[in-house]
Amino acid sequence: MAKSNMTENIEALAAEIGQNVYIDVAKWHLFLADAHLHTELAERLYPMVQSNSLAENQIRQVLADISVQLGWSTRSSVGRSCT
Repeated sequence: MAKSNMTENIEALAAEIGQNVYIDVAKWHLFLADAHLHTELAERLYPMVQSNSLAENQIRQVLADISVQLGWSTRSSVGRSCT
């Protein structure tokens, strides 16, 4: 039962993160839910939230540890011209 409760709490935290936290790319806001990063971030932050030890430096470290790959479609004209 505790595992289920923890899963529900992580899902709720992920939903909050996904709707309220974004990546700022050239003044364009990509919300973490759209980037599919909200669950990973919630899973990493949840232990800190649970122990009431969430601090800015810890959040910054968690964010720094998450890598985001950039790429393009090979179907686009940009992709064809770069190959």
